[in-house]
Amino acid sequence: MIVDLLLSECPVTVRQQIKYGKPLTTPIFRHGSPKWGELLRDSRRLYEDGKIIELDEDELFILMSEAGELAQFEGEEVMLDVPFQHLEKPGWTIVYVRTGGKVEKLEVPPVTSCEDVTFEGVPEAKV
Repeated sequence: MIVDLLLSECPVTVRQQIKYGKPLTTPIFRHGSPKWGELLRDSRRLYEDGKIIELDEDELFILMSEAGELAQFEGEEVMLDVPFQHLEKPGWTIVYVRTGGKVEKLEVPPVTSCEDVTFEGVPEAKV
């Protein structure tokens, strides 16, 4: 990530990421932590303002998602597009996503092999 700003003008999270020379795909903050979410939101804002002038394809993919964005779900603030361990169902994952302006909670069962992956409701690609 290369920014078109003086380092001192960058948000602290972005400044620290640049200082360590790491791309957004290798964050210096723990994945899913409040600081990680702040890094993504700060970076996304700089990108939307035209202040990030170089990103690799994977960094752009992250910024084009809602990963790290905050939203309300049933009165609780949640981070979107981030898999979290399901505390009540071992091996399961919870992901909060925004669909059509509404935040939904997805409970994802464990995947132990490719045979476990289904795309129910997704039309088969035509070649």
